[in-house]
Order: sequence, then structure tokens, then C-alpha cells
Amino acid sequence: MQRPPLRNGGILLGPSALGRSKRFMDNVFPKQGMVALETMANVGLLFFLFLVGLELDLRSIRRISKGALAIAIAGITLPFALGIGTAVVLRHTIVVGARQGPFLVFMGVALSITAFPVLARILAELKLLTTDLGRMAMSAAAVNDVVARILLALALALSGSGSPLISLWVLLTSIGFIACVAFFLRPALAWVARRSLEGEPVKESYVCAILAVVLAASFANDVIGIHALFGAFMVGVVVPKDEPFAGVIIEKVEDLVFGLFLPLYFVSSGLKTNIATIRGSRSWGLLVLVITNACLGKIGGTVIASLIVKIPIREAVTLGFLMNTKGVIELIVLNIGKDRKVLDDETFTIMVLMALFTTFITTPIVKGIYKPARRAARYQHRTVERSDMDSKLRVLACFHGVRNIPTMINLVEISRGIRHRRLTVYALHLMELSERSSAISMVHKAHRNGLPFWDRRDNTDHMVVAFEAYRQLSAVAIRPMTAISVLDTIHEDIVASALQKRAALILLPFHKTQQLDGTLESVGHAYHLINQRVLRHAPCSVAILVDRGLGGAAQVSSSEVSYTVVVLFFGGPDDREALSYGALMAEHPGISLTVLRFLPPPAENLNQSVEDEACISKFRSNSRPSDGFLGYEESPAADMAGIIAAIKNLGRHNLFLVGRSPPAVALVEKSDCPELGPVGSYLASAEFSTIASGGERKKRVRGDSGAVSIIKSGVGEKAPRLWLPLTPLTVSLVVPWFGRWEDDENRASPERKIAMATASVCPAPMTATSNGSWDGDNPLHHSLPLIILQICLVLVVTRSLAFLLRPLRQPRVIAEIIGGILLGPSALGRSKRFMDNVFPKQGMTVLDTIANIGLLFFLFLVGLELDLRSIRRTGKGALAIAIAGITLPFVLGIGTSVVLRHTIVKGAHQGPFLVFMGVALSITAFPVLARILAELKLLTTDVGRMAMSAAAVNDVAAWILLALAIALSGSGSPLISLWVLLTGIGFAACVAIFLRPVLAWMARRSLEGEPVKESYVCATLAIVLAAGFATDAIGIHALFGAFMVGVVVPKDGPFAGVISEKVEDLVSGLFLPLYFVSSGLKTNVATIRGARSWGLLVLVITNACLGKIAGTIIASLVAKIPIREAFTLGFLMNTKGLVELIVLNIGKDRKVLNDETFAIMVLMALFTTFITTPIVMGIYKPAGRAAPYKHRTIERSDKNSELRVLACFHGLRNVPTMINLAEISRGIRHRRLTLYAMHLMELSERSSAISMVHKARRNGLPFWNRRDNTDHMVVAFEAYRQLSAVAILPMTAISDLDTMHEDIVASALQKRAALILLPFHKMQQLDGTLESVGHAYHLINQRVLRHAPCSVAILVDRGLGGAAQVSSSEVSYTVVVLFFGGPDDREALSYGALMAEHPGISLTVLRFLPALAENLNQSVEDEACISKFRANLQPSDGFLGYEESAAADMDGIIAAIKNLGRHNLFVVGRSPPAVALVEKSDCPELGPVGSYLASAEFSTTASVLIIQRYDPSGETSRLVEEC
Repeated sequence: MQRPPLRNGGILLGPSALGRSKRFMDNVFPKQGMVALETMANVGLLFFLFLVGLELDLRSIRRISKGALAIAIAGITLPFALGIGTAVVLRHTIVVGARQGPFLVFMGVALSITAFPVLARILAELKLLTTDLGRMAMSAAAVNDVVARILLALALALSGSGSPLISLWVLLTSIGFIACVAFFLRPALAWVARRSLEGEPVKESYVCAILAVVLAASFANDVIGIHALFGAFMVGVVVPKDEPFAGVIIEKVEDLVFGLFLPLYFVSSGLKTNIATIRGSRSWGLLVLVITNACLGKIGGTVIASLIVKIPIREAVTLGFLMNTKGVIELIVLNIGKDRKVLDDETFTIMVLMALFTTFITTPIVKGIYKPARRAARYQHRTVERSDMDSKLRVLACFHGVRNIPTMINLVEISRGIRHRRLTVYALHLMELSERSSAISMVHKAHRNGLPFWDRRDNTDHMVVAFEAYRQLSAVAIRPMTAISVLDTIHEDIVASALQKRAALILLPFHKTQQLDGTLESVGHAYHLINQRVLRHAPCSVAILVDRGLGGAAQVSSSEVSYTVVVLFFGGPDDREALSYGALMAEHPGISLTVLRFLPPPAENLNQSVEDEACISKFRSNSRPSDGFLGYEESPAADMAGIIAAIKNLGRHNLFLVGRSPPAVALVEKSDCPELGPVGSYLASAEFSTIASGGERKKRVRGDSGAVSIIKSGVGEKAPRLWLPLTPLTVSLVVPWFGRWEDDENRASPERKIAMATASVCPAPMTATSNGSWDGDNPLHHSLPLIILQICLVLVVTRSLAFLLRPLRQPRVIAEIIGGILLGPSALGRSKRFMDNVFPKQGMTVLDTIANIGLLFFLFLVGLELDLRSIRRTGKGALAIAIAGITLPFVLGIGTSVVLRHTIVKGAHQGPFLVFMGVALSITAFPVLARILAELKLLTTDVGRMAMSAAAVNDVAAWILLALAIALSGSGSPLISLWVLLTGIGFAACVAIFLRPVLAWMARRSLEGEPVKESYVCATLAIVLAAGFATDAIGIHALFGAFMVGVVVPKDGPFAGVISEKVEDLVSGLFLPLYFVSSGLKTNVATIRGARSWGLLVLVITNACLGKIAGTIIASLVAKIPIREAFTLGFLMNTKGLVELIVLNIGKDRKVLNDETFAIMVLMALFTTFITTPIVMGIYKPAGRAAPYKHRTIERSDKNSELRVLACFHGLRNVPTMINLAEISRGIRHRRLTLYAMHLMELSERSSAISMVHKARRNGLPFWNRRDNTDHMVVAFEAYRQLSAVAILPMTAISDLDTMHEDIVASALQKRAALILLPFHKMQQLDGTLESVGHAYHLINQRVLRHAPCSVAILVDRGLGGAAQVSSSEVSYTVVVLFFGGPDDREALSYGALMAEHPGISLTVLRFLPALAENLNQSVEDEACISKFRANLQPSDGFLGYEESAAADMDGIIAAIKNLGRHNLFVVGRSPPAVALVEKSDCPELGPVGSYLASAEFSTTASVLIIQRYDPSGETSRLVEEC
């Protein structure tokens, strides 16, 4: 159920328990800190309600059954009436002064609520989601949820000043807001969702825009007066649920909201709950009355309605208790009532305890009264061994994630019984029921069990792609299933699924996975227990797969299977089942099977011995290998040493099959895996896995070194079961005070003492929410609407500036710094009215708190980007540049500080000021530099690599110097500074020694392709905050702790990437910009006045540039770097950014920098970063050199030459058609085809520096050498590569869309491509129409056509081959080439001729005969091309047709094309000598004929390929120099 511990925790932290201690409350929850806590809690609540809205699909409510609707209405009406009755009693006892109307409605709503998300979780935990009862409960709860919110809105409208007219205006305005959301916001969100394509990352700007819309809608509702949460909920409801967009938003937001912010709301609620207010028999009696009426109303109403619709009594009562579930929504209602003064303290506490009690009793009562009988039809075949060899074999293959899939599929491939049986595989994805699973997604996944993959909407999942690719290439029927449950009970789902699907075999993955060093490491004890419990309760045979990579990291096609399998036979039912499985495998032509039988001593069990002999005889007489080898050996089973020696003598094999319980001695002294049996435990041990074939030599074996299969067979309780074992430490530092070492009360500065003395006269703190402007309440006098307005204003200003600066290629940090300055006292802040309303002094605490929390997590992300191993691998040249780029500017910074101390900073402490100035001038912004290099396309150049390496070293050195500066900026005592430094070093050591192994442990258990556990994500985020608190207590600023945690997070697995994805958008998009505003409010350019101040600004800028640029140039020249590149490096290393701003703000907060110096330094950072891009563009233009090459077209005289194609794609949706086009283009008869698959990725603000460098540097590597093989696009291309003779090499272009064409053109030259294949900028919709995905993609194609160094083809994709790639043997396409004449059409004809070589292609050439030719040369070339085509081409197995038609006019051409009938693909030249076939086209790049073929008027099913031939005489501007 949903987070009762959090609710209990809130009460325990409040005045009911720990809060009874005044010292605890004054230190942990002081009054002056409550505004910030409540504001962050309400921000978390807003996004939680947004997620709840995302879970609610209004279409499901419209489809609700009459029975569920009746139950919902009854479950609202009766408890609402009883709530009103209870309210009457309370008003006459303990709430005497409450206003009648609002109090009655609030009580009615509180008793009638059913918590939809909590109910979904309870049903999932009780495994009732897919039952009739579960579906009925979910449907009724969905209706209840909507009605409850409507009633709550009514209650809020009535809880204002009391005037009916105002309440009416509030209601009418709310209705108007809902209409605006439905009619204006919903289409906008649908537009955004349609442009978020399957398989592509959703744009960062889209995510931030949605989050900003949530805040803006919340602000509007707060202004109206019906609470901000309604706006967030409404936005969530209207977000389209069909597209991947909604799921991505949930993934981006849920963990940070659920893990950090929402718990604060429970704490805030708990602090208002004081159980001590319930005293005396009257109060306790009222509590009993409220609980009784709540249960009676909800349960009674539901039961009565259920009985009326003829639901059995037991299920009716169960439904009643389920509908009585409360949750966060209940708590929200009560808190709003408390804030609106409708509920007093005692009533509030009574209602909270009621909600807690009713939810707590639901699960145990439902478990007690309702136990659905799991009925499954009886079936005969529960083992692999059977007499009917033609009967279907059903296998339930379980997997936890993508890592299990290749071996699972390869095992299925060799188990499919080519000679006899049909195989059906139920692929059961075992998913842990975590707190982050939304209700709708759980229902959706659980309800579609058993549907074919191609009927499902989640085909972007790489696991689905892999299984679907295998299904299409084999005769195996594969059905997907999903088991979503807590790990303690997921074995029940497995057992029930096996019964329902009548499985003969359950295939389980071993709970240990192979590491890089070949050892097996457990992924968790819970997974171990799953296997043990399944073995205990299974209704059929069971196999455990110890996966050591059977077949490698990808599935192997049938024709490429070549495995050696060994069956170890000792005797008994399990071994007989293993032998039967081995015999089934031996039918596969790629399997060589060896059976090693260990002869037992004189048998004690004669029956078993007779059965064993019969099984062996049957195997030897019936088994005949298809094309492989079948061997049979015998060995005495004397003792352990003899058995081990016999197994060793077998040598190296791919797979071992053994029964779980053979009559054999244990081969290992002690095993922690008794489920593997005496032999299986040895085969799965490290001792076996390191044995090589031959003699007594031993070596480590990896990869295909041998999987182990342990088999236990059984039927019923004595069923033979098949087994396949295929070969924080928390350190608490208690500090006797809160704050820095020098912040002891005895050491407090005079200013601090004055502040403490005057604290009592400060104005009253803000409350979180307002009553609305209709009620005369100014929302800007409350913290939640104020912070929402501030965030939205910052986003509008900074994003607008970023858009305006985009043509100058400036990083977004420039726009954010300028935006902060403009909102501060330098511009808009000069207006007192603006500052008092938008940035009032009493609201600055909340703004600074949220800004610094955003900064903490941003510094954590910066640490995640920094890989210390890359610094250790830094070359001497880069190290010298980094040292010189720090030393000289640091020295000049000290010199500059001396001048400043004698002019405008006379009172500053010498030591701290010198160090701060030195650090400020010596910083290089590592993330900003990476973005500039990516924008300028220099990441993979020598200059880019050198700059990144030097900047990484500079980054680490700057942090160390900053820590020193902060330590020196304390009270001034050298002893205290020494203690701060020593404690900081101790903290760093603790992080490295204790925290790093903990994070590594979590990272190892976060497997590829599996969602990272919510507990791991939340634990990591909590560690970030704890580390920030520790370093703040030490006195070196909280950001150092967050940065250190990021640095030590392991970078190898998926863990770091997942954490980054879940944090970056919410932090960088919403919270971090507040830090720029906070900084901008401290920056007053007006303080720089007079010649002296401006002269000092020039001095600081000059020294900053001189130190960094000169130091870098000198070191570069010493390292023998050319002078132009040395200057470029100097300007690149002079880049500043957020880290510079952090240094300056810390100096300002520590009183080291005054206002004037601070403004000068901010302008210096802005200027030095701003000039970097234009200067580097001016002085360094690397010639992208590529060797000249001959074959730039498809048409050529040498038919045996290699054809190189650069195939570009934006996302997964382009991939199937691209692969199918490659398949029919691979020139079976003549040419070899090399395909460069280039993923075009937009350079977004969320791309981390390290990930950009990593992706850009591996261009051209084979897929199987890359680490991102969990990517479903990679899975698809790799599956095709293994099944064809096509060499496929991946590439990634990460660039701004405005310059993406440069990457494509440069890559085509560098790879010597003959053809660039581009996806059309319009995608086919469900109704068959083509809709643009963006004008920027349109411009990319046009620019490539203009600058291409080879032929170009634009593919208008209407699903060539369907939604998945088609195997070579299944290709059956009809292709048409329309030939009018000219070079483009000749190129199209050559491409068609290449396709016609494929046996599955039927080609038709329709030639339109021209009128009297004006260009005789072209006519002669056209005739020669046609003659050559007709003379040389003989189709392999397909059809070749040639037709001619007169190209008279537009109508004649269109009629001739339509007469061709329906075809799969049309190939046409871009610029044929033909009249335009459409009056007006918005796609001139398609040409006169292509525009018609791509129009809706022509077809909605035929794909079109428009080809432009390379013209060496054309005047196209070259983007890459050829040499």
C-alpha cells in the first residue's frame, strides 16, 4: 500500500512524539524554517498531483460499466451523507465556531474519498489486479477520484470569506479555467506529444515546458482560490496517454518527487497532528464515531450497490473494504481544511487517525475474507519427457531484464524441436512492484498478458524488439507476459502462470550473474529465494539457467548455431528429464550432443535402475542428430575425485545439462546454492568455470566457456523438475553545534549577535497558499504562488534570451547569467514596486533555499560527469597545459587582488581575498567547454580532446583551491582554518573508503535493461543531501559534499546514467535557474561608476584573459602544438560558467567580496565566456579532410566494387524500414554493402559533457564492441547484421539541428559513401496522413541535398515491411521505378537494378517517353542506360517488368502511375524532365514527381524513395576539404 511509513513518520516527528521535546523542535524544525519546508512540500505535492493526473485516463471512465458506476455513486453518496451527519455532531461538541457550509462539505468529502493510487498498489500486492473484483474496484475508484475532486473544489469555493457571490465567482472562474485547459492547453500538449517520437529522447525544452505549465496552472488556480493542486492535476489529466511522452515525464519526475519532496508534505502534516489534543472520553468517543461512520458509509454503500448488481456477498464485502482505502488525497483534503481554518487541531488529528486506521486494516481484512480460487484446467504434459513426441511443448521463460534475453533466446532456439514438436514460449518479465509504479501502468501491463508482441504498444522496449526479431525468424510462437509483484510473492505469479498456460517447463534465471572477471555475483538474496520457492511449488518441470553467455551478447540465427552440449547422467527422474531435454536439442542441426553416463554401483533401487536403463536405451535407439555429432560415453561413478576428473576430461563445451537430484556424491564441500543439487553446485562454481580443456592445466574461461543446465522433473507433488544451471556502513559524525566550526555562540560576530537580538521583531512568516484573489487575498504574499511566479518568470526570461543568442552559438549559461542580472537591481529590480511584489525580502529565504538545493544536485551531476580515470590517463601535454592554465592566472589573480585591496576593497581579509581572486581567474568551466566544443564540432579534433583533458584536470584543481579559500575565509584564526581543512580531508577519505563501496554495491545490482530500484535512487539522493549537510557543518560549503558523492558514483554501469536522467531535467530546468536569479539579485552594475571602477573592470578582464590564454599558449608551444591551435586552446580554456558564479557567490556570502567587486567579477565571467565562441570560430577552422574517392554514385561500371551507404535515422521508428531497405539493397549477385547507421541526435542542454565525448569518439566502431548494446536500436541493427552479409557500423551525430547537415556531409566524405539515405521530415500518422516532426528536420534534408558529396536519397516511410525488420527469406516486395530521363532517374534505375538482384523483389520499370528531346546528350545517355539495364539484368527469383508510356501531360502521367496498381516502394529521381504533378508543394526537395507520390492523394501505403544523383560539375559549397 502507499507509503504508510511516511505518514506514520510525519506523526512521530511532530508534537505527538519527538516534537514534544522543545530542544528537538527548535533545532530540527524551527519556526523560521517552516516556510521553506512547507513551500518545498507543496511544490512536491503539486508534481505528485500532476503524476496522479497522468495516471488517470478519462477514456477508461467513459468506458466504465454500469455496475462499477453504481458502486462508485453509492460509495460516494452514503459516506458523504454520514460525513455531514458526523459534522453536525462535531459542531455541537468540539468545533463549535466552525462555519457550517464549508465544514459540512469538507467532512463529507473526507469520508467519501477512495485513494485510487493506493488501491491500485493494494490490489497489485494482493494479486487481484486482473481479477473481476480488481477490475471492478479500479473502475469504481477512478470515478470516485474524479467526483471527490469536484466536491473538494466546491468545498474550497465555500471556504472563502463567506459571501455566496464570491463563492459563485470562484466556481465560475474555475469552470472557465477547465475550459481553457481542455480547448487550448490540450491541443498544445498533443502537438508536443506527437513530436516526441518513439525511441528518441524527449526534448529537454519540452520537458521543462510541461513542468512550467504545471506550475503556471497551479498559480492560476491559487489566484482563483481553489488551491494550486487542482491546476497541476488538470494538466496531468489532459496530457496524451497514448504517446511515449507521458511515460517519459513520469520517469523524469517521479523519483525526485516521491523520494525527496513528497515526504516533506507528510512531515508538514505530521507537525500539525497532535494526538495529545485527543483527551477525555468525549474526544476518544468522537474518534470512534468518525471511524465507524467512515467505514459504515463506504463499506455499506459499496456492499448495497454490489448486491443490487448481483455480485456475491463475499466479493461485495471485499469491495467495500477496498473502496474504504484512504491515502495522500485524504491528507490533502484535511490539510487544506486546516489551512483554511475549517478544521481545528483536535478535529484534524481525529481525521488523520481515521484515515490511517481505515487504510491500515484494508490489506489484512481483504486477505482474510477473500481468497480467490486460482483455477486452471488440468493438463497432461508437465514434463519434457513424454511418449507423444508430436505434442506441443510449452515453456514459461522468466527473465528479470535485457541481460537474460540473448541466452534465453539462444536456449529456446536449440530447444525448438525441429523434427517433432511445436514450441510455444511464454516470455514472463519479472518486475518488482516498486513505489514508483503508477496505477495505470500496472493495470495496463498486467491486463495484456499473453497478447502477441505485435499487438502491443510497447514495441519500443528493446526486450520486445529482441523477442519479436527472433519470432519472425523462427517457427516458435512467443507470447509476452508481465508479472508485477513484490519479490517475496512473485513466485506465486510464476506458478500461477505456469498452471494457466499449461507449461511443461519453467525456465528461471540463476540469481547470480557473470562479472567481467568471469565470477558469478549475486544480484540479491530475494532473487535466490524466488527460485527456491518456485522449485518447491512448481506444477511442472523447472530449469535454472546459470548464464555464462550462451552464444554471446546477442541471439544467434538458426543457420549460425554451433554449440556443443553435454548431458551428465547419473540416474533418477531429474537426470532422465535432462536426457530428454538433451535429445530434443540434438534434433537441431547446429548441436553436437555428448551424453556422459556415470555407472552406479549395484543399485539399491531396482525400479529406478530399470527406468534409467529404459531411458538410455530409448535415447540411443531414437536419437539421430540432424547435422551435428551424437556421442555416448560411460564412466564409473566411484567417488568425488573420479567424477570431477571425468567431467574435466570432457574439455570445453557450451552447455551442460544435469538433473538437480541425481544419486551422486556432492562434488563441492559446501554450497550456498542447494537448489542446484550436488552436481550443479560444482558446475556453477568458480572452480569449474576456470577449467580449460586438456590435461591438468587450468585457466579462466569466459563467454562461451560453458553454461550449465540443472534439471529436475516431476508431476504434481512428486513431479520431476527440470533444472538448468548453465555453465551501508553508516558513519555518523556528531557535532556539538549546528553550523561551521567558528559559528559557536561565543565566537559569533557582532553582526550575527545583532541579527539574533533583532530576530524577534521580524515580520510574521508567510503561509504557503492563499485564499485567492476573489477573496481579497494577494497570492504574492504567500510563499507557494510567489515561488511559482519566480520560477516561471525566470524560465521565460532565460529561455527567451537563449533563443535570441542561439544564432551566436552561445551556451545557455550566458542567457541565464544575463537573465539573472536583468531581473536584479541592475535593470528591472531598479523598480521598488517590482522588487516588493516579485522578490520581496520575506520570500528570499525560500528562493535561496530552493536555489541552493538545485545547486547541490547540479554539482552532484557535475561530479557524475567527471571520471577520475580519464584524468589519470591524461597525457603529459594536456597536464602541462592544465598546470600552466591554473598557475599563471592564479598569480595574476593575486596581483589583481592587491590592486583591488588598495582601491575598492580596503577592508577585506588579505589571505581569503587573495585566494578567492586567484581561484576566480583560474577556473575553466568543464561542462560549458564541452558544449562549446560540441557546438563548434571540435569534440573529436585534436584541439577538442586536448581542451577536454586539460579542463578536467583544471576542474579538480579549482575545487581543491576553492576548498582552501573557504577554509581561510572563516573567523580568521589559523587554527580553525587548519581544523576545517583536516576535517574536510577526513570527509573526503570517508567518502572514498566507506561510501564508494556502498555506491558500487548498488551499481552492481542495477543491471542493464532493468529499472534501477526506487530505493537505490532515493538512497543516492539522500546521500547527496547528507554529504552536503556534513560539509556545511565542517565549514567548506554544502556543495562540496554533493560534488564528492557524484565523483565516486561508479560510471561503468547503467546506474550513473539513470540517476542523471531522473534528476537533470527537474533540477536544471526549474530549480537551478533560481540560483542565477539569486546571484543576479546581488549583482548591481550601477555600483561600477566612475573611471576608476571601469578601469578596474578592464584590468580584471585583461588579467583574466592574459593569464589563462598566455599560460595555455606557452605550455602548448612547449608541447609543440601549432600556434593557431595553441591560441584556440587558450581561448577555449578561458571559458567560465556556473562554477565561476558559485565561487563569486560564496565569496560574497562570506563577506570576502563587496558589491562592486562582485559585479566586476560577474561581468568578467560573462565577457570571457561570451567571446569564446566567436573568436574560436574566427581563428580556427579545421579542415575536415577526407581522401578523394571515385565511387560517389550507385551507377558505376565496376559491379563488384563495394557500395557504401550512410543511412541516417532520428529514432527507433525509422529503423525497421531502414533495415528492410538495406536488405533489398545488398546486391546479392555482385556488390558488398557496408552500411553506416548514423543516429542523428539533437544537442540538447541535458547532454552531459562526458556522455557527449563518449558518444562522439566511438563513431564507426562495430556494435559488438560498444557498451550501449541495451539500446533497442542497437539490438535491431545487430540482429540484422548477424543474419545478413551486410557490414553495419554505427555512428552518432550530436549537434544542433541548424548545423546537423555539416556532420552528415563530413561523415559521408570520411566514410567514402556513394549514397546518403535520409528520412523524410514527415511521419505517417494512424490515419495514413503525413505530419511534420519539425521544420528544422525539413531544413536538414534541404541542406544535405545542397552540399552532399555523393548521391542522396530521401525515404518517405509508409512502413516498408511493417513495424519490424523482415528476414531475407520472407522478403516479398513489389518495387516500381518511374523513369523520365536525366541523371537522377538514371541513378534511380541503377538502384532499382540493384534491388532486382534480391530473390524477393519484383521490379517494374515504367518509362515515360519524352517529346522531341531538347538535350540530345541526355537522351543518348538515357537510351544507353535503359539498354544496359534490359540487357544485363535477370531477376533472381522475382519478376522483372518493363513498360513504356507517353509523358504527355500531368493527367496522363498520373493515370499511368495509378494504372500500375498497389506496390510497396516507388523509386524516382528528384529532378526528372517532367511536368509538376501537384499544383503546389511545400516539399520542393522531393521534385515534381516525388511530391505527388508523397501526397495523400496518391497512396497511404506505398513508401517512396526520391534520389538525387551526385553532380561533380555542380557548384555546391564544400563543407569538408578533400586532399
